[in-house]
Amino acid sequence: MTIRHCALIVALLLFSRSGGMAQTPGTPPRSPVASAVRPVVVAIEFVGNASITPAELLYNMESKPTSNSSLQRFFDAYAKLMKANRRFAPRYRVMLEQLVDSLRGNIRYYNSARAASDTAVILRVYQNRGFHDARVTWGIRTDSGNTKVAIRYLIDEGKRYAIQGVGWLGMNLDTLPSEVRQQLLDRQFAKDGEPFAVELVNAERDRAVRILRDHGFPFALGQGVTVITRRDTAAGRFTDSLLLQVYCGRRYRFGTTSHRSDSSHDGTPVDRSLVLGQVEYKPGDWYSDRALEQTRANLNALGVFDRVRIDRVTHGDSSDLVDITFATQLRPQWNTEGAVEVAAEKRVQGWRILLGLSGSLAKTNWLGRAERFSLGGRVAWRPAEGGRLEWEGNLGGHIPSFGSSRIGLSASVSYSDLVEAKWVDRNDVEGVLRDRRVRVVGEAVYRFPVYTFFSNAQFFLNFQYNQYSGVGGYISDATVNKTGAGLVNYDCAFEVLEPDRLEQLYGAIENAMRSSIYRLQVLQGDDINLLVGRDTVARQQFNDLKRTYIGGVTLLHDTRNNFFQPNSGDFLNTRLELGLTGAFNGGFGKLEFDYRYHTPSGFRSSWAFRGHAGWIVQFGEFPLTPVNSRFTAGGANSIRGWGVRDLLVTAPAQLASFLDSIVGECAVPILREIDQESRRLQGGLGVIELSAEYRSWLFDLPTSSTLNQQLNQLQFMGYLDIGNAYFRDYTTDSSLVNLGSIVENLAGSVGMGLGYSTPFGPIRVGFGYKFYDPVDRIGPTRWFWNRPLTLGDVSWHLAIGHAF
Repeated sequence: MTIRHCALIVALLLFSRSGGMAQTPGTPPRSPVASAVRPVVVAIEFVGNASITPAELLYNMESKPTSNSSLQRFFDAYAKLMKANRRFAPRYRVMLEQLVDSLRGNIRYYNSARAASDTAVILRVYQNRGFHDARVTWGIRTDSGNTKVAIRYLIDEGKRYAIQGVGWLGMNLDTLPSEVRQQLLDRQFAKDGEPFAVELVNAERDRAVRILRDHGFPFALGQGVTVITRRDTAAGRFTDSLLLQVYCGRRYRFGTTSHRSDSSHDGTPVDRSLVLGQVEYKPGDWYSDRALEQTRANLNALGVFDRVRIDRVTHGDSSDLVDITFATQLRPQWNTEGAVEVAAEKRVQGWRILLGLSGSLAKTNWLGRAERFSLGGRVAWRPAEGGRLEWEGNLGGHIPSFGSSRIGLSASVSYSDLVEAKWVDRNDVEGVLRDRRVRVVGEAVYRFPVYTFFSNAQFFLNFQYNQYSGVGGYISDATVNKTGAGLVNYDCAFEVLEPDRLEQLYGAIENAMRSSIYRLQVLQGDDINLLVGRDTVARQQFNDLKRTYIGGVTLLHDTRNNFFQPNSGDFLNTRLELGLTGAFNGGFGKLEFDYRYHTPSGFRSSWAFRGHAGWIVQFGEFPLTPVNSRFTAGGANSIRGWGVRDLLVTAPAQLASFLDSIVGECAVPILREIDQESRRLQGGLGVIELSAEYRSWLFDLPTSSTLNQQLNQLQFMGYLDIGNAYFRDYTTDSSLVNLGSIVENLAGSVGMGLGYSTPFGPIRVGFGYKFYDPVDRIGPTRWFWNRPLTLGDVSWHLAIGHAF
């Protein structure tokens, strides 16, 4: 046995000290002899359960089968491999078996009383689903040594009863307003003829309470359900009649409304008229829970309160008015943040180290109208680019309530100066490729009423000025470097050593980069001489092409239970944009959908799914879509088998038809390599991303020690990602713009990661493996089984927060 095997066993023994959770009180047995005294439940079986799944029955029962932990399942497979190795000594096989057994997850021991009591649990589940005549018996099967037990439940479901008639107790429908009575009679859940189910009946009762509370009955309360069962065996009719008991109470109108501040710190108070301006009702209106909840939502949208409490006061039998008081607690009005950045970012020339500082300062409620002003910035130093600095700055303001309780306005201006790559041209002149951008954004937000599908609509106008500098030097650098490498890699050096052919090769590659691969950077660059001769319109409008005007709308729907750590609910972002170039003779239309769905999956685990799709249509005499408005794919929050913005389906740049054939043969593979490395600077006109992710906490230890508390924050994530970004432009990529090509080029990766939970989501590290690579590979080698496993097929990611 090697030292590595010894270290693995010792580490895993220490790791598994938390032990298993027994089904009955007591210490789990520590030896095979002791385990024979209390048989382990290895399986729970159901026979005859045609209508209800075993998983649902087990969820409600106290008896559970023994389950293996993820570590145990993994190392059980490892143990089988080791035992198959003839060089693995027998005594070490025994040690490994004991190690695997010690990693067993939740050990459950047989308890006859509990197994018998679970028959009542199963009956209750069936009765709650309308199977009132169900019958359940049980028995066990044991192994020869009585160490393992399988519990079997035999179920006779019987007939399922249907709902037939609903009555009301606790209120007289004839005394209710006609609109309330009609809504109650128009049942939505417990409908005649539908199979009986307790959850549907309770939903109907709760719906009645909500209707009453929204129509003047603030103290309406659901109190119970009576089920009257009818069996007509001869006619084959089995029905349930329902009596829903609801306390109605007295009907009230809204009286006075006031505001009280419960803030414990000094600060500018929010203007009382602004607070009361968020109220969604008038004095004398019938009381409504929905109006109060909408008012609460309006107050929270102001962004200045940590807490909003609603107090209701009535005046006995002498009045039908209920007075409302909104008690609020202010947030701290100054907010400062700062961070030190140490990062490795992937750029066109490979991974680069970045050292930087970032910070922001925000002041809320400066003038007492809940307005917010913010100032932020970032400065970074890039050693690999000659120690050059890049920086960003932004200034913004937000008015949450403008002329209406549901309309807010905001404006911001930002400037960025980013370093993309260092270059040295053919004359040994050094420089960098820079991307400078100015953005001015105005936005109006409309908040929809509560209980509607979309939560808000954001209407925006965006002016941006993009300018690249150093484009010519970077293209010259890439031309010389890639051509020099290509002369060796593609074995055409002996053909092109002649100076005229070498210059022709340089010119062909540089022309293809200027007119195709980096066309956007040239059009929005600072050197008009980089334009090829046929770009007459671009020369005339060279300065106008740097300006883009964008308008659009975003619709948001969000029912997630937690913004940073959701495990239930869904989210939808629908975005429509229309962009025009500075000369107003061309532009683009953009439509984008981003949907996410979260659902629990057992104890402390959940599934998350994402679908993201978008498309850009260019139009006009001079269509142009800036890089930052295009789609990208790849990275820690996208297709995780690739780096940030590393995915793009596009055809190779075209060479001039009049080139020497030998020069052309040498240029094609060089241009293909340049295309692959420059995807992150191009962006696509379409995107498809589909992801599925399983999330689970690794431990559920007692919180008696700090170590256990920290271990309980560890999360496991396993994921599958499929997608790609498509098309540099529709002219170059015309042969790819079809459904077959889009499907064929869907890249795929699988991976897993570990995260440490924080209030802002997990700090996670993980990897993605390319099981299907249509971008960098061709033919059968796109599939992982047709190529050797290499580190180049794995991408590692470090990020804060969930991928979606």
